[in-house]
Amino acid sequence: MIDREGRRKAATLLRSLASGRITNDEFADRWPVSPDSAVEEVYWAAWKLYSDLKEYRLAGPDRLTKAERREVARWVVFLRTDLPYSWPRLPKLPSLFAGIVTAGISTWLVTPWYRRQGDLSSWPFINQAQLNQALAHDNRCAT
Repeated sequence: MIDREGRRKAATLLRSLASGRITNDEFADRWPVSPDSAVEEVYWAAWKLYSDLKEYRLAGPDRLTKAERREVARWVVFLRTDLPYSWPRLPKLPSLFAGIVTAGISTWLVTPWYRRQGDLSSWPFINQAQLNQALAHDNRCAT
C-alpha cells in the first residue's frame, strides 16, 4: 500500500534531519506511523545515520558526508514516487538480536543473498533503471 501522506511527511523529515534543521530525537518522534513498507524501511535506514545516545543535529562536526547526503536524497526521491517497496523485508528485532548474538556473522551471511535481490546501490529503488526513471520524472515535474 502506498501512503502518499506518510511518504510526504517522511521525505520532509529526512530533508530536515540531513540538513541539520531538526535533531535526531525530533526526527524519530515525528516519523509517521504508516502501513507503507517504504516508510518503515527508510526509517530503519535513516536510523543508521545518527546515534541514539544523545540529542543533536547533523551539523558542524556531525554533518553527514557528501555520500550520505546523496543517499538520503535518493531515499527522498523514492518517497516522492508511487512505486511499491520491492525489496524483501527482514524482521528488524530478530535480525538485530541475531547480529548481536552471532557477533555480526548472521548479517555477514544474509548480506550476499540480500544483494542478489536488486541493485543495492540504488536502494530503495530495486535497480538503476527505476531510479533513472524516477529522476527523469522528478526533473520534469520541477520544471
